[in-house]
Amino acid sequence: ASPSLVASYHTPGLANGIAVSANYAYLADGASGLLILKIPSEIISEDYVVVSQEELAEMTAPAITEGEGSGNIKIDIPLEEYLPRADEFVAVEEMPVSISLPTPVYPPMAMKAQIEGSVWVKVLVDRTGNVRDAVVVKPSGANAGFEEAALEAAKKGKWRPAIQNKQPVAVWLSYDIKFNLNTRR
Repeated sequence: ASPSLVASYHTPGLANGIAVSANYAYLADGASGLLILKIPSEIISEDYVVVSQEELAEMTAPAITEGEGSGNIKIDIPLEEYLPRADEFVAVEEMPVSISLPTPVYPPMAMKAQIEGSVWVKVLVDRTGNVRDAVVVKPSGANAGFEEAALEAAKKGKWRPAIQNKQPVAVWLSYDIKFNLNTRR
């Protein structure tokens, strides 16, 4: 029996891919393995590589070796760090806990004008507890430099990472940074 053929197209730098059968192309999310879209084959570009099911399995399957002891099998699955989007919910058993949150530098313009404010920031805490990204989710509205100072401080924070299935995972979380004149630095 001849092997069935599929076409596999992978966009460089992206985890998504397209598998093509005789009548349809299937767009799948490579990270989750979920089918996203079924597309008629005639609208797919001719720029694809044809491989057999066996070749495709070899390209995507984890390495299997014999482990220590009799009858033990070791499956090596590379652990790549997944970084969720800011709008993506990640279910965890334990949320990150702050270890150190630097006090933001009080903006000189706000200090001179005797303005106080509050900025809500959202930070991406990675598996090691470092902040990989930070965005303002609710600005102070004062236009006095609070947002920039809050982001700068938030990016220097250190956290105990979130835990999912007894493993550290990256997750976004939001918190409030207050600028009070009596606690300025």
